[in-house]
Amino acid sequence: MSIRALFIRIGAVWGAILGGLLVAVLVGIAVVSLVGVDQEVADQEQRETQEAAFVDLAATLHTIDRIEFFGWNADVGSAGIVMRGNRGGDYRISWQVTEPSSGHVLVEGRKVVSLGPGRRTVVISLARDGLIEVYRENVLKEAGGGVIDEVFRLAATVELVPSPEESAALPPLETQNLAIGQSSLRSVAGIDLPVSFQLPVAPAIQTD
Repeated sequence: MSIRALFIRIGAVWGAILGGLLVAVLVGIAVVSLVGVDQEVADQEQRETQEAAFVDLAATLHTIDRIEFFGWNADVGSAGIVMRGNRGGDYRISWQVTEPSSGHVLVEGRKVVSLGPGRRTVVISLARDGLIEVYRENVLKEAGGGVIDEVFRLAATVELVPSPEESAALPPLETQNLAIGQSSLRSVAGIDLPVSFQLPVAPAIQTD
């Protein structure tokens, strides 16, 4: 065999090897691309499933129909948060009374309740003495006295407490929002709250 023929044969062998490597690389790239596409499709399907679950759940939740203030009985006031919905399960109810002009929170509270489907009313209590004391210290700044007639604001929020199954079905961002109290899966309402009370008049300062 001549040297020229030997080089030609060697070149053919290396060509076959390199060609095989190139095919293997191209096949690998194709497989990775297909896996990536399949993953994107799976992720998209999961997002669509979670969004559909979110819409379905939101449509069944209890929302606040109205708030009814029942009045003051001695030092305790009571109000009813009236809700309607089809989902039975746990909800977090929170409320607060604020002085509208300053925005000061005078009294607040929260509790978790289990509600059945249909119309439900949760009664909350408002501590009148505590409300007045905070108002006197933070709004009046210890000044003033006599009969005080005010209209405060009572606001209430009802928010989903998801079951483990519901949490798993919801979009991750919505689950995080629920944990920090910023979810759209909640209902908010408020009413004016008239309060009348008497504060002692501060004694006049004697001057010479």
